[in-house]
Amino acid sequence: MESESAVPLSQSVGLGLSQLSAQEVPRLCEVCVSRCLSPEGAQGEAPEEEGLSAAALQCVATLLLEAARHHAEPEQLRAAAAEFTSSPAVAEALAASYASHRAALTEHLLGTGPSFPSIVGLDWRLDHSVRSKRGGRDNAPLYFLSVKVKEAGVVRDVQMLASFEQVQDMLAKVRDAVKQVERVLAGAGELGGPEGPPGAA
Repeated sequence: MESESAVPLSQSVGLGLSQLSAQEVPRLCEVCVSRCLSPEGAQGEAPEEEGLSAAALQCVATLLLEAARHHAEPEQLRAAAAEFTSSPAVAEALAASYASHRAALTEHLLGTGPSFPSIVGLDWRLDHSVRSKRGGRDNAPLYFLSVKVKEAGVVRDVQMLASFEQVQDMLAKVRDAVKQVERVLAGAGELGGPEGPPGAA
């Protein structure tokens, strides 16, 4: 079985890529990136007025954005393009242009659509509270938690204090969430198996 491409492309996009010439690729990529990153650029001249094919522009834009969305390396984009074009020069020119604009495209995609912070690390420390506010002895365990979250490419710390019971409750909720995700994935696997969903022709 062939491995899945790191940059999935439709046949229509592949057909458009197969008709590109190496000479027009740099200009196509420049216009695509300009229109993606700049609201003013999106309202610029029509592709035909710039001497470019609208279909070619759409294919190149799809290729660049899909590669950035999947965090593909330039070599992976070159391989994906080579599947549809017989010209190594075209695949090389697309990969070179993508390498030049990859960071800007990735940053642009991170800023579009809904996004939520992701947990990238967790540090904790256990201390004992030996005296309460009233001056009496307490000797209760106290956890200092520091959760590292990444949002829009920026990592920050979220710090909190928790008792032993609160940590236990948090851990139980996380385990319950993991089990729920496993159930959903197992159900999706059954529906999306080789035979397809029940009742499929």
